[in-house]
Amino acid sequence: MIESLKTRFIIIFAVLIVCIFLIYPSLGPVPAIWSKYLPDSPIRLGLDLQGGLYLVLEVQAEKAVEAVVDQTMLEA
Repeated sequence: MIESLKTRFIIIFAVLIVCIFLIYPSLGPVPAIWSKYLPDSPIRLGLDLQGGLYLVLEVQAEKAVEAVVDQTMLEA
């Protein structure tokens, strides 16, 4: 059981190292030695992750009350 646990930790550690290595271009400049192994451009974030989405929701109180009253009248 200890050997199985050790193997799992080694696999997890290896995957983490590879992930950090591949994400590195998004964090800063890439050294010339690593440039042939790493992606050329950083990860492009979508509009929602860039903070470009702005949504405002408003409730029209009168129409909401009317809708509730109408629904209550139909149920009764």
